[in-house]
Amino acid sequence: MHTLNGQDSQTLAASLKRPPNALEHALVATLWSEHCSYRSSKELLETFGADLKNSGGVVDLGEGLGAAFKIESHNHPSFSNPYAGAATGLGGVQRDLLGVGARPLACFALLRSCQTTAHHQEALEGFNDYAKHTHTQNLGCESGFSGGFRHNVLVNAFCVGLVPLAQQVGASARAGGVFVLLGRPAEGVGVDGACMSSKELDKASMASVPTGAPHLQAKLIDACLEIYADIGVLGAQDLGAGGLVWRVWKWRCVGVLELF
Repeated sequence: MHTLNGQDSQTLAASLKRPPNALEHALVATLWSEHCSYRSSKELLETFGADLKNSGGVVDLGEGLGAAFKIESHNHPSFSNPYAGAATGLGGVQRDLLGVGARPLACFALLRSCQTTAHHQEALEGFNDYAKHTHTQNLGCESGFSGGFRHNVLVNAFCVGLVPLAQQVGASARAGGVFVLLGRPAEGVGVDGACMSSKELDKASMASVPTGAPHLQAKLIDACLEIYADIGVLGAQDLGAGGLVWRVWKWRCVGVLELF
């Protein structure tokens, strides 16, 4: 599901001084997708003071502790697969808190749909199951209903965690550092994972939505927090739907990585 429009394709071809091959097209479609680059919303978000560089916000609670917060929509994946979309939405914000050094403690879902349809229930079940298996206290769900929703359910996942400020982690890297990649195979989604965020979907739209792995995530959370405490890291971040190509490119843009 490559999403480069005609102007994007011309810009890419002009930069390469030749037509892009299939892999180049897919990689740039991912980098320029709404999910990765916030093409249509970045300017607006910045007027609200949004920090688009770090994984989540941290508030100093005093006595050396901080509360980490993150809320994120997961609407396109939930359109295609409400259960998996809501579950992986929660998984993503949990990993974002982990990216600032916090342990996810509690979560909350915000759902919007036409009524309590099967899609609404599937999204709620996906969120609830993921919270249960990652040992995150589920604070509940706030649902709203409107006849304007015909097929889709809007999903916003909120999570809060606790971080010792002395162990707070940033989204940084340094030339010469050791890069460690933790996780599981991409299930064939690959570089197309983020592209559907730039598409207008309808009932006939088909997109591959990764399934969540909450039991593995629970182990990942424990392992990362132990690494932070016992070894220390320069930076940590969730790769997200953009995958490794997005993270590598961002590091290249800030001058901490050379690409050959």
